Amino acid sequence: MKKLLTLIICIAFSTNLLKAQCFQISSILADACVPGGGCTATSSPCTCEGRNEMVFFNVGNMPINTSNITMKWPVGTNPYLGIALSNATTAAVTATLQSTVLGCGKIIEPPAGILPANSRVLMVLSTDMCTSANSFSNLNDTLYLIFQNPGNFQGHFANANSTTSLTPRVISFTVSGLPACTGSVSYVPALLTNSANVSYSLAGSYSSNAYDGGAVFYDAVGTPTYANIGCNAPFIPLGINTASVPNYVCVGAAQTLTANITGGAFSYITWSGGAGTYANTTTTTTTNTYTPNSGDNGIVTLSCTVTRTCGVSTASASTTFTLNVAHTPSVVTSSNSVNICPSQSAVLSLTVTNAINTGSILYTNWSTGSSSVTSTSTNTNGIYTATTTGQCGFVTSNYTVNVLPIPTISIAPTTNTICSGTSLTLTANASLSSYTWNTTSNSNSIVVTPTTTTFYQVNSANTCSNVNAAITITVINTPTISLNNSVFNICGAQNASIVATSVGSTYSWSSGQTTNSIVTATGGVYTVTVLNACGSNVQTATVNLGAAPSFSINATNTLICPAQQVTLTSAGSTGTFTWSTGSNANAIVVNSPGVYTATLSNSCGTVNSINTITVVASNVPTISVSTSSTVLCAGNSITLTALSSVSNYSWSNGPFTQTNVINTAGTYTASVSNSCGSSQATLTITQQPTPTISIAATSTSLCTGTTAILTATSNLNNYSWNTSATTNTISVSQASVYVVNTANSCGSASASVSILLSPLPTVFVTPTATLLCAGQNGGLAVSSNPANINYNWFGTGLVSGTNTANAIINSGGTYTVIATDFMGCSSANVITIASANTNALFTPNVNTGQAPLNVNFNNQSTGANTYSWVLGNGNTATTINADATFNTTGTYTVTLFASANGQCVSEYTVEIIVKDGLGLIPEVVTPNGDGKNDFFEIKGLPENYPNNTLQIFNRWGNLVYSSNPYKNDWNGEPNAVGKTGSNKLPSGTYYFILQLNDVNLTVFKGFVQLGY
Repeated sequence: MKKLLTLIICIAFSTNLLKAQCFQISSILADACVPGGGCTATSSPCTCEGRNEMVFFNVGNMPINTSNITMKWPVGTNPYLGIALSNATTAAVTATLQSTVLGCGKIIEPPAGILPANSRVLMVLSTDMCTSANSFSNLNDTLYLIFQNPGNFQGHFANANSTTSLTPRVISFTVSGLPACTGSVSYVPALLTNSANVSYSLAGSYSSNAYDGGAVFYDAVGTPTYANIGCNAPFIPLGINTASVPNYVCVGAAQTLTANITGGAFSYITWSGGAGTYANTTTTTTTNTYTPNSGDNGIVTLSCTVTRTCGVSTASASTTFTLNVAHTPSVVTSSNSVNICPSQSAVLSLTVTNAINTGSILYTNWSTGSSSVTSTSTNTNGIYTATTTGQCGFVTSNYTVNVLPIPTISIAPTTNTICSGTSLTLTANASLSSYTWNTTSNSNSIVVTPTTTTFYQVNSANTCSNVNAAITITVINTPTISLNNSVFNICGAQNASIVATSVGSTYSWSSGQTTNSIVTATGGVYTVTVLNACGSNVQTATVNLGAAPSFSINATNTLICPAQQVTLTSAGSTGTFTWSTGSNANAIVVNSPGVYTATLSNSCGTVNSINTITVVASNVPTISVSTSSTVLCAGNSITLTALSSVSNYSWSNGPFTQTNVINTAGTYTASVSNSCGSSQATLTITQQPTPTISIAATSTSLCTGTTAILTATSNLNNYSWNTSATTNTISVSQASVYVVNTANSCGSASASVSILLSPLPTVFVTPTATLLCAGQNGGLAVSSNPANINYNWFGTGLVSGTNTANAIINSGGTYTVIATDFMGCSSANVITIASANTNALFTPNVNTGQAPLNVNFNNQSTGANTYSWVLGNGNTATTINADATFNTTGTYTVTLFASANGQCVSEYTVEIIVKDGLGLIPEVVTPNGDGKNDFFEIKGLPENYPNNTLQIFNRWGNLVYSSNPYKNDWNGEPNAVGKTGSNKLPSGTYYFILQLNDVNLTVFKGFVQLGY
């Protein structure tokens, strides 16, 4: 079935017009729907569209009596039948429509036929309206509903197919009385639109269903707008459009935005979009201020949304503003400094960004006189300015143009010869300040120190040319000189020939010659000097006059002992010595006996040794000392004997004999000597004591499992136990006789001790119970072997007896008993007693309710692991949680038994109350005293739900009756707003809200028809 009517009432109208005109038609539903089955005519055959046609109008600033309204329909054969007064039929239709409202809107009939001032009114053109197709679920406003009297089902408006003529059809209205007004609106049937909103006159064909929902909307001056609303109410929805804005706006300049709202009142307006700032992002006024910032550029779209809220429902509409945001121009220059050569021209250019060009607003003025927006040219030095102007200001750009000269360069000084090791400063003189030497230097002056002839060059350049200068530096070295020999040895009538060699120099000898060589027979030192432009050099030669050689040999000693040395020295003429050892030194050192000779040679001859040196060997004497024993016992003596290759003995304790008798301990030394030295031999004699030893024991009587420490004390440091131990202390745990020995070369000693061993007592514990419940006492009994010994108990739950054979405990835990016999030997026994603290507890999801009542029981017990349920309805369970169904009324006892493995049982009980159910809620109350339906009676309500609350409202939503609790006693009398007693409410449909206030917070809502 088609939806005939879905209302969201948001009607906009001109208040000024309504002040002069008492009501204004806002829309008509000209081509109504055929809703389908269940909508049939009651008086004559018809298509049923006529009774679902509608007119929507707004009342002016004065109320109107519906009996004063006269309408003239476009179809002349259908007269105006007048407005029906409120009756059971109109009330039922209104109540039915109201029951579908989910928002906070109201559909009401005008009280006594009076339409309030400024009200919104929907006129349905028949009381035989088909409500089953009409949904008012989205209604969020107050709508006054009036009906034309029944009697015409053929339609009041001409549909799209009635004619292709564009002649308007007129709807006239008249209001008589006070206020009084007359007016009309018109439409062209051929312009009604189909579901695609294409008019009949354009479509050129007609399908009856396709044009269902064709409506006409009128603005404040009656101008029609055609739309197909799809069988919905012909209202003007909530809408929004924008006022005009400037062609552009500058960044930082506030812009006022105005939204034009249609469709009635609204809750708030939200603003968004753009990078700038709003005076308010959410407001209840239709104007706002937006200030663009640097993030806005060019076309910026701003959004505006209007919203109306009502309960959980909302309605909204959106529109956009378009701003053309301009900035102060930003300029990017190609270069702010330009270098050119003579006869060239510099091109100065820029690119404008971030500025919107609107017509001729963007332009550039150059100081060259050019008016080009982007570039100009010049060939003259100077500073140039470009001023770029846009919609929102201007920006200035500066350029520097440099005309570069042709460079020149030279090098000073021009000297090109230097001495080796000296430096020279080269300075380049150029017309530019740029220098590049082939030494990689970039300064105008460089310091050079060449070692060979070197080429130097410097360059200077700009973008217009490249020039260079060069110089070659020749290096002159200090003169060198060499001689054929530096020492000349001559004998008798011989001559020395000295030759000097040099290049490009002059010679000067200390003997007066100026040639490069001289010959001389005279001994002495001869010097030659050579000269050039960079300095001089000197060399020296020595001439020696020689004689025939002669020498002698001297010795420091002719006797040599082991590890000793003898020095042999030659004395006489100079020359080269050659010893029989092969040495050529004047003196040699020897460390072995033998015959040593020497030969002397010089330029004038050779001579053998004058004398021969013989070296004889000798040794240091040896000695040893012996004795029969190096250990001296108390009261004894021993003899020491010395043996040596010589016989001059000497003892450290005095005797000069070969033997030495001693009776005290100590270190004794014997000595002997000869020409090569002396020797000693030493012997140490020790004295030992007579051995002694004893034993000390920590205990000589042991319990099984305990130990004793035996400590031996001796004047010696060696121990030997009969346990094989060799330390002075041992640990023992067995009964035995323990012996320790000690000994040295002068004797031995021993000691012993006897250790006794006693067995440990045995102890047993017997509990009266191995599990204690909370609050329960238990007993622990002990027995031992031997009997009648001392007992000590330990544990947190001891109630009585810490030194007794029978202990009382009041809690589980670990308990220890220690038994001690007359020998002091102890044994312990430990026993653990378990404990349980069970606490049964459960909660039902409901404690009371109607039969059949299903109840879930949630087990909340602690300390338990086994459960037993007695559910009160004859059933039992052993699960953790349980559930039960109670099919009849009554009180049921549910019990839970919780235990720890069947012990320490705890129980918990809850009662479940099952009541009768709630009876049917009546839809009709007729308090006419006939004993039938005289009261609004709901069986089981006061008995089973004593905390209930009842509220009853009339068709306008006003509370007319309330009761807490309600006792089934309402008979149409009000008790609200001071109205009580016999003043019965008028017949009609009333809305009720019944709250049971039970555990489920059950609420019933509905309608009840009141009649008499």
